[in-house]
Amino acid sequence: MALNLSRGTCFKALKTTEVPVPPPTTTILLVTSESGETVRQAVFEDMVRYNNTMFSTLDLLVLTTIAYTDQFNFPLSSREVFRRLVSLTALRFLGVKRTTKRQLKIAPALITKTLTKLVKHGKLQLSGSWYGLSSKSTAIFQTRRQRHRHASTRLKEIEQLGQSLAQIPWVEAAAITGSAAMANAAETADLDILVITTSQRLWLTRILVLFLTIWFQKRGSAGWCFNLWLEPTELALPSQKQGIYEAYELWQCQWFFDRANWQKAWLEQNAWSRQFLPFMTSQSLHSVLRPTANHVKTTSQLDQLNGFCYWLQAKYRSWRYQEVWPLKHQVFFHDPQARSQIYRRWQRRLGELGISRPVVGPRLMIKSQVGKKSQTAWQLPPKIAALVKASHLAGQKIVLVTGVFDVLHGAHRNFLELAKAQGKVLLVGLESDVRVSQIKGQDRPINNQEIRLARLENWELADGVFILPEQFSLPLEHERVIAMIRPAILAVSSHTEHLEQKTRILQKYRGQVKVVFNQDPTTSTTQLLKTQK
Repeated sequence: MALNLSRGTCFKALKTTEVPVPPPTTTILLVTSESGETVRQAVFEDMVRYNNTMFSTLDLLVLTTIAYTDQFNFPLSSREVFRRLVSLTALRFLGVKRTTKRQLKIAPALITKTLTKLVKHGKLQLSGSWYGLSSKSTAIFQTRRQRHRHASTRLKEIEQLGQSLAQIPWVEAAAITGSAAMANAAETADLDILVITTSQRLWLTRILVLFLTIWFQKRGSAGWCFNLWLEPTELALPSQKQGIYEAYELWQCQWFFDRANWQKAWLEQNAWSRQFLPFMTSQSLHSVLRPTANHVKTTSQLDQLNGFCYWLQAKYRSWRYQEVWPLKHQVFFHDPQARSQIYRRWQRRLGELGISRPVVGPRLMIKSQVGKKSQTAWQLPPKIAALVKASHLAGQKIVLVTGVFDVLHGAHRNFLELAKAQGKVLLVGLESDVRVSQIKGQDRPINNQEIRLARLENWELADGVFILPEQFSLPLEHERVIAMIRPAILAVSSHTEHLEQKTRILQKYRGQVKVVFNQDPTTSTTQLLKTQK
């Protein structure tokens, strides 16, 4: 079985019914020829120079893999390194130089040989059968041993949870996720849990499960945290959550309750994860509870009750946590900052190893292209361009708003509602992740551009949302965007900078800049983040 990396960004989806461990002869194609044809020339040492140190491609794959788990104080065995080995997609985001027309055969024995070499060269340290970064204290090995012993003590608790969930007819499957799934959770850590429910029963089931959690006194520290809810029609993660972090999370799941092999369906619906983790295999606890599949009748009364439960819970979370209303069939209750923080820590460790420079980006660690000439000029997305054309033909007034819109709050909604009132069609241009880092600092944005775009669309205030070009700060690029849209009004808040320059550009295209919202400095995202710290 060969996993081919095409000229695009991902491996071809695996067409298998099982999730086997690839045999030692598995081949990963590094690149294709310039004509797009596969070149079958095996080369084991494709050397790349970093800071006067020579690394093979496999060295970089191994170091990148270990650097990811190092931030969780989780050293890996040789077999675990092979299983968790990242693909070349991750290296491409890191800007790794590779020669063309070559391929690399990866087998467990070769991983062991590479690990031994990296220990000898001082990049890694070995304790027992585990490998960790040499820059870390040897205490990480003891930490993993202690956490592994603690994980075994929670097995009875998980068994009790599975038996309780079996009493709820609408629970189809459940799995442990996060650090607990890796047997690497601290004693005070929660059990993070994924739940798959029957269609149109997610929110009704969630209320029952919350009561169950209270009954067993598992709220709070070291309790049960049901932070991912899915219905069968929405098992595939949305595009903005298809990164290497999510790929690790979905393959690390420890399934402990499954009525009808939902584990397999979960992996098939998220086949995109193979582009990041070609060797990863799925996990289940030794004693998976597999009750008979339910044949629950659907009734309009229960559908309505589920809809009411959705409204009730969404309303509460909007009031309590200032959250955007969640989707009805797929819900994520994760810390929005966790993903970006993990990527930054990962990137920092790679920088310490001397194989990468600190970079920022929307999904993994995409390098900033500011200052480099783009091969193709930025264009409006086709849907936005069509909306602009139709609006002008119909004589409808277009209002344009631009901004970061990182962590959404009430002031954002008020601003957009006031802007919407100025015309017929409201368009929102989001600053790119590269631009946000330049404006706000390297620790921003909290949410990448795909998430920010999706959340604004979920508000249903704007008629169209799009990502602005990375060079938007340049007057010529700014004018190009205005020329494409030709808005009647550029709606801004009272703290907007460069108003004179923007006014000149808008007047050139028969538009105007209008201050529609008085900004309160204490309600900005930056200030909210400071108060949280």
